[in-house]
Amino acid sequence: MPADIAQWGFLVLILLVVGPVLFYLISLFVMWVRWVTVKKKEVNDSYAEILALQVGRSEADFEVSYKLGTEGEVEIVILDKQFTPVLKVFSGNNNIGLHTALFNVRELAKGTYYCQMVTENQKITKRFDLR
Repeated sequence: MPADIAQWGFLVLILLVVGPVLFYLISLFVMWVRWVTVKKKEVNDSYAEILALQVGRSEADFEVSYKLGTEGEVEIVILDKQFTPVLKVFSGNNNIGLHTALFNVRELAKGTYYCQMVTENQKITKRFDLR
Protein backbone atom coordinates (compact mmCIF):
# COMPACT_ATOMS: atom_id res chain seq x y z
CA MET A 1 0.00 0.00 0.00
CA PRO A 2 2.71 2.59 0.79
CA ALA A 3 4.33 1.83 -2.59
CA ASP A 4 1.05 2.68 -4.37
CA ILE A 5 0.83 6.03 -2.56
CA ALA A 6 4.42 6.81 -3.51
CA GLN A 7 3.70 5.96 -7.15
CA TRP A 8 0.58 8.18 -7.20
CA GLY A 9 2.49 10.99 -5.53
CA PHE A 10 5.26 10.70 -8.09
CA LEU A 11 2.69 10.70 -10.95
CA VAL A 12 1.02 13.86 -9.59
CA LEU A 13 4.45 15.52 -9.23
CA ILE A 14 5.33 14.64 -12.84
CA LEU A 15 2.00 16.05 -14.08
CA LEU A 16 2.52 19.27 -12.12
CA VAL A 17 5.96 19.74 -13.68
CA VAL A 18 5.39 18.44 -17.21
CA GLY A 19 1.96 20.05 -17.71
CA PRO A 20 3.08 23.70 -17.55
CA VAL A 21 6.22 22.99 -19.58
CA LEU A 22 4.19 21.26 -22.26
CA PHE A 23 1.65 24.12 -22.28
CA TYR A 24 4.49 26.65 -22.63
CA LEU A 25 6.07 24.78 -25.56
CA ILE A 26 2.73 24.46 -27.38
CA SER A 27 2.06 28.19 -26.83
CA LEU A 28 5.46 29.07 -28.27
CA PHE A 29 4.78 26.92 -31.32
CA VAL A 30 1.36 28.53 -31.92
CA MET A 31 2.87 32.04 -31.60
CA TRP A 32 5.66 31.12 -34.04
CA VAL A 33 3.17 29.80 -36.61
CA ARG A 34 1.12 33.01 -36.35
CA TRP A 35 4.26 35.15 -36.69
CA VAL A 36 5.46 33.26 -39.76
CA THR A 37 2.12 33.39 -41.58
CA VAL A 38 1.12 36.98 -40.72
CA LYS A 39 4.50 38.74 -40.78
CA LYS A 40 5.59 37.01 -43.98
CA LYS A 41 2.86 38.76 -45.99
CA GLU A 42 3.76 42.15 -44.45
CA VAL A 43 7.43 41.63 -45.26
CA ASN A 44 6.72 40.48 -48.82
CA ASP A 45 4.45 43.48 -49.43
CA SER A 46 7.23 45.87 -48.33
CA TYR A 47 9.71 44.76 -51.00
CA ALA A 48 10.68 46.94 -53.95
CA GLU A 49 11.44 45.60 -57.41
CA ILE A 50 12.87 46.79 -60.72
CA LEU A 51 10.29 45.54 -63.20
CA ALA A 52 11.76 46.56 -66.57
CA LEU A 53 14.64 48.36 -68.24
CA GLN A 54 13.81 49.25 -71.84
CA VAL A 55 14.28 51.79 -74.61
CA GLY A 56 11.94 54.74 -74.16
CA ARG A 57 10.10 56.83 -76.76
CA SER A 58 13.30 57.66 -78.62
CA GLU A 59 16.66 55.90 -79.03
CA ALA A 60 18.28 58.34 -76.61
CA ASP A 61 15.75 57.68 -73.85
CA PHE A 62 15.82 54.69 -71.58
CA GLU A 63 13.03 53.79 -69.18
CA VAL A 64 13.18 52.04 -65.81
CA SER A 65 9.92 50.74 -64.37
CA TYR A 66 9.85 49.88 -60.68
CA LYS A 67 7.52 48.95 -57.86
CA LEU A 68 7.70 50.18 -54.27
CA GLY A 69 6.15 48.32 -51.37
CA THR A 70 6.70 51.09 -48.82
CA GLU A 71 6.65 54.86 -49.09
CA GLY A 72 10.01 56.52 -48.67
CA GLU A 73 13.28 57.73 -50.15
CA VAL A 74 14.37 56.16 -53.44
CA GLU A 75 17.57 56.63 -55.38
CA ILE A 76 18.12 55.19 -58.85
CA VAL A 77 21.65 55.32 -60.27
CA ILE A 78 23.28 53.93 -63.42
CA LEU A 79 26.61 52.18 -62.77
CA ASP A 80 29.33 51.11 -65.19
CA LYS A 81 31.08 47.70 -65.24
CA GLN A 82 33.24 48.69 -62.26
CA PHE A 83 30.08 49.70 -60.34
CA THR A 84 31.07 53.37 -60.49
CA PRO A 85 28.07 55.72 -60.66
CA VAL A 86 27.85 57.39 -64.08
CA LEU A 87 24.31 58.83 -64.05
CA LYS A 88 21.77 59.67 -61.36
CA VAL A 89 18.29 58.86 -62.71
CA PHE A 90 16.11 59.70 -59.72
CA SER A 91 16.51 60.72 -56.10
CA GLY A 92 13.57 61.61 -53.91
CA ASN A 93 10.49 60.49 -52.06
CA ASN A 94 7.99 58.12 -53.72
CA ASN A 95 4.67 56.56 -52.75
CA ILE A 96 3.76 52.88 -52.72
CA GLY A 97 2.99 51.55 -56.19
CA LEU A 98 4.31 51.39 -59.75
CA HIS A 99 6.62 54.12 -61.07
CA THR A 100 8.58 54.95 -64.23
CA ALA A 101 11.70 57.05 -64.61
CA LEU A 102 13.16 58.19 -67.96
CA PHE A 103 16.82 59.00 -68.47
CA ASN A 104 18.93 60.06 -71.43
CA VAL A 105 21.64 57.65 -72.55
CA ARG A 106 23.24 59.85 -75.26
CA GLU A 107 26.38 60.52 -73.23
CA LEU A 108 26.82 56.84 -72.29
CA ALA A 109 28.97 54.61 -74.49
CA LYS A 110 27.58 51.35 -75.79
CA GLY A 111 28.16 48.45 -73.43
CA THR A 112 27.03 46.83 -70.21
CA TYR A 113 25.63 48.91 -67.35
CA TYR A 114 23.80 48.30 -64.10
CA CYS A 115 20.73 50.06 -62.77
CA GLN A 116 20.81 50.28 -58.98
CA MET A 117 17.77 51.22 -56.91
CA VAL A 118 18.30 51.97 -53.23
CA THR A 119 15.32 52.22 -50.86
CA GLU A 120 15.18 52.46 -47.09
CA ASN A 121 15.40 48.68 -46.67
CA GLN A 122 16.80 47.35 -49.98
CA LYS A 123 19.48 47.74 -52.62
CA ILE A 124 18.55 46.21 -55.98
CA THR A 125 20.92 46.02 -58.97
CA LYS A 126 19.87 44.93 -62.45
CA ARG A 127 22.11 44.52 -65.51
CA PHE A 128 21.28 45.95 -68.94
CA ASP A 129 23.08 46.49 -72.26
CA LEU A 130 23.17 49.59 -74.47
CA ARG A 131 23.49 48.81 -78.17
